[in-house]
Amino acid sequence: MLNFYALPRYFLTISCLLFIAQSTSIAQVSDTTKLQVLDTLVITSTRLSTNFTELPIAVGVQIPVSVETTQQLSLKEQLMTIPGVYAQNAYNYAQDLRISIRGFGSRSSFGINGIKIIVDGVPETTPDGQGQLDNLNLGQIAKLEVIKSSSSAIYGNASGGVIDISTTQTIDKNFLELNTGFGSFGYGSYSLNGGVAGANTDVMAFFRYLEYAGYRDHSALSQFNGSIKINHKFSEKASISFLAEMMDSPEARDPGGLNLDEATADFSAARQANVDYNAGEAVRQFKGRVKFTTDVRENGEFSSYFFYNRREFDGRLPFTFGGIVDLDRNYFGQGSHYDTRTGVNKFKIGYDLLFQNDDRQRYENLQGEQGNLTFNQEEVFNNMGIYALDQLTLERFRINLGLRFDLNTIKAKDLNTQVTDNSQTITLRNLSPSLGLGYLFDKNVLLYANYSTGFKTPTLNQLSNRPDGLEGFNDLRPQLANNVEVGAKYSGSSFQTDITGFYVGTKDDLIPYELSQFPGRTFFRNVGRTERIGLEASVGYSIGGFTMVGSYTYSNFTYKDVIIDEDDISGNYLPGIPRQLANLNLKYALKDFEADFNINYAGDLFADDLNNTAVDGYVFGSLRANYTLRFKKVSLKPYVGVNNIFNARYYDNIRINAFGGRYYEPAPPTNFYGGLSLKIG
Repeated sequence: MLNFYALPRYFLTISCLLFIAQSTSIAQVSDTTKLQVLDTLVITSTRLSTNFTELPIAVGVQIPVSVETTQQLSLKEQLMTIPGVYAQNAYNYAQDLRISIRGFGSRSSFGINGIKIIVDGVPETTPDGQGQLDNLNLGQIAKLEVIKSSSSAIYGNASGGVIDISTTQTIDKNFLELNTGFGSFGYGSYSLNGGVAGANTDVMAFFRYLEYAGYRDHSALSQFNGSIKINHKFSEKASISFLAEMMDSPEARDPGGLNLDEATADFSAARQANVDYNAGEAVRQFKGRVKFTTDVRENGEFSSYFFYNRREFDGRLPFTFGGIVDLDRNYFGQGSHYDTRTGVNKFKIGYDLLFQNDDRQRYENLQGEQGNLTFNQEEVFNNMGIYALDQLTLERFRINLGLRFDLNTIKAKDLNTQVTDNSQTITLRNLSPSLGLGYLFDKNVLLYANYSTGFKTPTLNQLSNRPDGLEGFNDLRPQLANNVEVGAKYSGSSFQTDITGFYVGTKDDLIPYELSQFPGRTFFRNVGRTERIGLEASVGYSIGGFTMVGSYTYSNFTYKDVIIDEDDISGNYLPGIPRQLANLNLKYALKDFEADFNINYAGDLFADDLNNTAVDGYVFGSLRANYTLRFKKVSLKPYVGVNNIFNARYYDNIRINAFGGRYYEPAPPTNFYGGLSLKIG
């Protein structure tokens, strides 16, 4: 029977194949006169470098300034100004930051799920779609790009949105930097960074220790991370980079979710069961990476990467049976691509090979002590992706095409019996096309439309987390999405604006739920469809030393044809996502003085699929300032900051569909921090 949901995929797949087949001949067309835009910001997250104003896709960009004067507690500090992006859980380090882009990722039980994370062109997200950023030193971030549309045609699985992070790549002189920070609720940060710049080789090292007692009971964190990066140029045409990175977090406690009565009685309290079972985690991770790039002839470039990640996770959940998790993960991959630029055409072809192996054991949690083994399973998730991307410039028109094929293989092996059950071998194939069209009215104004597709497989954790507690996998299906957006961009010398309207239709959404016998443990199931309609707008203005950036997001995300436990929730709003978000950021810089004021509004949202529990919105404000004292080759930068300046009583995280109404994780009241940065060189 014909699947009307898939018709756009079939049509665009055929169109992409025909277009890419003609790329060679199109590239021979004589070059047209390109319009020169005033904004020269180059976007690289789409894998084809393009000026911001000429790109027919909605992309948010953040270039951190004076990042050493921020707390660097989470990536939320950098994401608040980007419309369409919503971040929660910045203070529960056992659950990790939860990021939502147009609703994707909002229902992750922990970590970043359904959103692809790329760091320096290499995937950080595992093949099954799970991502964490606890291993990344946030002080290294040089630029952050967010693709807000589904991007499986570029990056494959779990690309409901893309967060592309570029870290410091090169230095032009030797330097040494020491930074110490202190603040409310036992916050302490100590970092040592340095670099040596040679004629052809740069060496950089970054080290940081973070401790935080936390506002809530049972929420302490201690963490150390460090990295060494080496960049070497063989010639003007060829270079190689090496990275060694490690992270050790021996303590990240989980205070758990409260019901409304508990939160009202004591806003800083932890759930008693979380204290009794000593809920939390310990994580250790090592990452090694090598990346090679060389020019090929006059208009081509070849690039290849290889990486290896080793992650050891020890988790304690607030229940007895299977409440202690011991996970050893090996994740490695290799990918290459070839670019060619000829005439009016840019073309890229490449592949990604990703391999994930999880050894997962669960034990009884006997009031924080390890008991008998209850689960012992090896899980494998392998991905092979092949993609082709094309960008055509024809006078005022910009055309972007993408096509990617992904083959995912998932296996489970019972380590108690040493038997691989063939019924637990899952093979998933997906063909993902995309099409973007843009029209430049003049050198400053672009109108654009974009169609893209997305798919998200269940993660290994979601598949193995069965309500019956047995080995093997749940019967879960991938989530599919079709994304359409239209927008306009204007970029001038001191004023910039971007407005986008979008529609996303999804099928077989993966939603979380809890059971009374396992409170605090999250299971997942597929539901019917969702319909997501929204508007995103941003504006930026600068004059002299003053810069203003504002953003607004409207989200109307609803269920369609969904029945859960005999309840028809069609027409209900998706929980965990505010209908309105707004942000205003003001910066002022005069010689050696800098000040930054940020105000963020998050509207009302629902905590459950039935829409029985509404959570009020809030206004969050922050202010920070620093002053630089210069002494020849030495600079000294004292800084101060205050968070939640309006003392809003709000929730840092909402645990969607939590059993017993334990939705609420309270956020800190007004709090302060300060520090000193010393730089030599």
